[in-house]
Amino acid sequence: MSNTLDKNIVKFAWLLCLLFPVAGNAGQFVDITAEIEVNDWAYHFLVDGRAESKTNPPSIFESAIPVHCVVGSNSWFMERTYRGSYSNHVSQAWFTGTNLVSVEKILRTITEDHEIAIQSGFTDVDIWPSLDGNPGRPLKHQDFFMLDRYIPWIALCSGPALKKIDRHLYPPMSFWKEMIDAPHGFSDRTTVFTDGVGMPISMKLFAETSQTIFQYQVHQTTNVLGWNLPLEFYMVQYEPDGTNGWVASFNARGRITAIGLGDMPKITESILKTVKKRAGKHFECTAKSA
Repeated sequence: MSNTLDKNIVKFAWLLCLLFPVAGNAGQFVDITAEIEVNDWAYHFLVDGRAESKTNPPSIFESAIPVHCVVGSNSWFMERTYRGSYSNHVSQAWFTGTNLVSVEKILRTITEDHEIAIQSGFTDVDIWPSLDGNPGRPLKHQDFFMLDRYIPWIALCSGPALKKIDRHLYPPMSFWKEMIDAPHGFSDRTTVFTDGVGMPISMKLFAETSQTIFQYQVHQTTNVLGWNLPLEFYMVQYEPDGTNGWVASFNARGRITAIGLGDMPKITESILKTVKKRAGKHFECTAKSA
């Protein structure tokens, strides 16, 4: 078992080394701040329909999700800062052109239901080889991102994935893997802006039939660096209702609150320290970081 662990650590360290030659290339980047509203209608109907429920469910009105992205033609950075009851942590993700990196940081000490304390400053790092930054995965594989990061990825960071001729796109809410018969994946009908970054204008996903499973649309746009970027966008995902019909699973809409020129996204020094601590003596490569 020790040999297997050593091999995994060495592999992890070498994967991290691959991040930086790509991230170090000069390029143009746009800095974007957005707010996204998500309505999980399937959940609301499920909870409100339970006659045995004796307490009022949470309000269906929630605060918008703040998201910060730095986007280039073949790399991007995303940061999601949580609010309310989930304000104890922040999520970050980098796509470097060769790897997808996900980071979860705990901002204040919390105690889970089974009374295990997670200390402030705890950082969890995941890294996957990726040539397009696509967080979606097929049946029997867990997606790299949850819904709250998948949504801004589609609107603001999916350009590298959409450039691939043999791309495989998936609905952002992973419940489709349990409810929709799609053993061969999804076909898509997507239009993109014809510029260096190639963000989507519209997108539809289908499984085995003509039933639309997911739909995305840009509402307003602007232009920075000669790139067309959304100012407002919306999307909806559908699911079977159990009676040969279909209902909305969730819908979301987003708007850009700030946009301008940005700096090249870099893996931060604190993340490097976490990786070095995990890899120990097996981590020998050096890399320039922010």
